Amino acid sequence: MPLDCHNDELARKAVVRTNGRLLNLPNILTLARFAAAPMAFWLLVQHWAASAFLLFVAASLTDALDGFLARRWGGSALGAVIDPVADKLLIVTMSVALAATGALPAWLVLLVISRDVLIGVGYLIVVSRHRFVVRPFWVSKINTVLQMALVSSALLQQGFGVRLGDLAPATTASKAQLTGAIAIAPPSALSTPWARRFPDPVDAFASGWMRIRARARQQGVELPLILSDHADWDELTATIAELRPGEVWITHGREEALARWCALNDIPARALALVGYEDEQD
Repeated sequence: MPLDCHNDELARKAVVRTNGRLLNLPNILTLARFAAAPMAFWLLVQHWAASAFLLFVAASLTDALDGFLARRWGGSALGAVIDPVADKLLIVTMSVALAATGALPAWLVLLVISRDVLIGVGYLIVVSRHRFVVRPFWVSKINTVLQMALVSSALLQQGFGVRLGDLAPATTASKAQLTGAIAIAPPSALSTPWARRFPDPVDAFASGWMRIRARARQQGVELPLILSDHADWDELTATIAELRPGEVWITHGREEALARWCALNDIPARALALVGYEDEQD
């Protein structure tokens, strides 16, 4: 947050209007943002992104509301300090959660956090030596609004999804219909005559293996998409428990762990050794 600092003489002349209560309405709204940060974080990690989005938007709106009320009724010295802290806590907490789920790039979140840490350290160094009245520049306010908009859009996409358009069979589409379209097909389809119907294709490959750059380069993939089709442990075991199959065949992954879980739940299971499967070198 860029700081507009005035010297000690101006600090002594500064007058902060206040109604004399620490828990006035603007401060209560600010404290509500403190409480909203861990709640929204918990909702997101529990995969309730839609609820996290609604809570985050509501908390963001209180930032504008408490600022309006402070200007109208008079603020307090406490509110001037905790208001930006609440904003940063809310933004940083949700940015970290979104980075952990892959909704935001980690480098962007690290940049945001590093900036705030540097500003905070600089502020502490300055106020430890001099008395200052600190006011945020308008640039800082715009930056906060943009950060909230970024987090909101990421939560909106996770919570409510993004409509990609109507689905139609790609095997019967003409070249004109395929222009500018996204066609989803198994990797084997790229070596068939059907793939040559695209006028100027961009090859994309969605797989958890695309995290290994060497694999993407070896396969000539222009747009590697890191998207695994593997089920999480809880989902996998819940499906097996619901279906109660006569026997579970495990082809790859943590065979011994899943076989042990099945044995503990009285479900026959065994690992299969498939010849030539996963023999590629990374």
